[in-house]
Amino acid sequence: EDKLFADKRESPRARPKQQKYVTLQTDSGESGRFPLFDLSQGGMAFVVLDENQFTKGAMIYVFGIDAKVLDDPLIGKVMSVRSLDESKIEFKVGVKFEEGQE
Repeated sequence: EDKLFADKRESPRARPKQQKYVTLQTDSGESGRFPLFDLSQGGMAFVVLDENQFTKGAMIYVFGIDAKVLDDPLIGKVMSVRSLDESKIEFKVGVKFEEGQE
């Protein structure tokens, strides 16, 4: 799927060489730390075990990546929640960052 849409993306996505985690909060106030799947200038994806934990259209605020705390949170919108593979044990949450952030 990632290769299928690679030519349509504005920014190339990079997968971390070693496991990294994102710390975030939803617009409903839930917060947590999740494994980072990939990251680009325009968005990111992270992994969850419960496909219902995030819903399409929800706003999220990213406060940190691993030990690095961001000065200003990155604001994004959940664009998709998809199974990572046929086992349907892990799910990838795709996020598009809001425009105009630095």
